[in-house]
Amino acid sequence: MTQKIFSVKKNDLKGHKDYYKALKAATKFAEVGFLNGLAFKTRGNIMAELDRHMTIRSPSFVRGSVRFQKATIKNPVSEAGSIKRERFTGWEEQETGKKTARTRVQTRLARSNDWKRRVAPRFRLKLSNKFIRPSDFKLKKTDIVPFLQILDGKKWRHPYFVPTRYKRMQRGVYIFVARKIRRIQNLEPDDVQPKRDEWMSRSVGHINDDMLNEEYKKAMRISLQKNRTLNRFA
Repeated sequence: MTQKIFSVKKNDLKGHKDYYKALKAATKFAEVGFLNGLAFKTRGNIMAELDRHMTIRSPSFVRGSVRFQKATIKNPVSEAGSIKRERFTGWEEQETGKKTARTRVQTRLARSNDWKRRVAPRFRLKLSNKFIRPSDFKLKKTDIVPFLQILDGKKWRHPYFVPTRYKRMQRGVYIFVARKIRRIQNLEPDDVQPKRDEWMSRSVGHINDDMLNEEYKKAMRISLQKNRTLNRFA
């Protein structure tokens, strides 16, 4: 051959291999970043939906109950949603319409006659609140009336605990208000079904193609900027 059209050296090929290898790695990191960014946005959508459509008495409880699981290179799956706790289903009844299994319901009186307020500490069913109860007196276990008569005679104005279901009274926490029996907490299975509210479906519905494209571009841009090998070719 009398004239060289182009010349390729071994080191040049190695450089190209390094470039494409780094590009492949950056793409994988971008995909993970994309999934995590999407899950984080969905978490924000969930909290916004809950705030708009439900009564939020403790924002910190909502923040702790709505979480997202990060994706990794080895496990490229990210998730966002609510978690379940003791006596808390993660708003499952509202999303799916599933019948509630709760057995403890606070009344409006327990919330100082305001549904948006939290239960007053002295009305909470906890060990530090040593509520008086029928077993504190030597009374027949079949009738609640003598117990109530004793409290009325003492002009009792503190909460009291009825741990057993009676013919005239359900299990719960009560208090006398103007000499009338008022319930603070109901400890019977609840027949009132929470209103159906598909908060999760709406949260996912806020995600559209434009958002997906922007999120992927952002993840790819960050991944390329952090890759030192690719920066050498820039």
